[in-house]
Amino acid sequence: IRSRSAGSIIREAEAMAAGPGFSGSISDVGGPTANMWGAACAGDPGRCRRSSCLFPDICPRFAVDQMSLIGLLRQVRAVRGVKHVRVASGIRHDLALKDVRYIRAMVRDFVGGQLKIAPEHLADEVLRLMRKPGSKAFERFLDIFEKECAAAGKQQFLVPYLISAFPGCTAAHMERLAQWLASRNWRPEQVQCFIPLPGTTAAAMFHAGIDTAGKRIPVARTDAERLRQHRILS
Repeated sequence: IRSRSAGSIIREAEAMAAGPGFSGSISDVGGPTANMWGAACAGDPGRCRRSSCLFPDICPRFAVDQMSLIGLLRQVRAVRGVKHVRVASGIRHDLALKDVRYIRAMVRDFVGGQLKIAPEHLADEVLRLMRKPGSKAFERFLDIFEKECAAAGKQQFLVPYLISAFPGCTAAHMERLAQWLASRNWRPEQVQCFIPLPGTTAAAMFHAGIDTAGKRIPVARTDAERLRQHRILS
């Protein structure tokens, strides 16, 4: 995976700002995982045996300078005709925790009231199957986000993206998630009922009924089972 150069992004911002009907706002520079812009392996990728740079934890050889992205956002904001640069989604929260300066800069300058983020679940058993960071990482990000918003004198909100009926997820897991959300007085706006997309590990787990280690897992297959989980949060 390659990241676009800063120069390429700045030139596109300039072209947008010079175009007819431009409102002055540019959103979500950095794409679906904004704070991985410019990331690279600092080791020897050819000899690496890991299946993921980020799971089960962030590889110490995974090199990314999140403050360089903040610098890029500031350059885009400085383009003539650009009034606002907003990042409303696409932050990998476990990676953001590696540099609190990044969270602080985002809160102060580039979050426009709401930030959509994807914990996807809060039950660690389900998160492990999703190959996502554990619940403590999300809770820590949430605490830092709220503290930085308060320090900046801003009222801003996280909007969680969640998934129901993932392979290995049960109604009990969804009840636990619902209880956690209720404790925060959150009512989720985005809940995706799992879809087994071809070619994915999750789809293989869905069809085989086992995890990647070969252990049997419960799978909600029927519409009734899937809707039961989904409706717990709806």
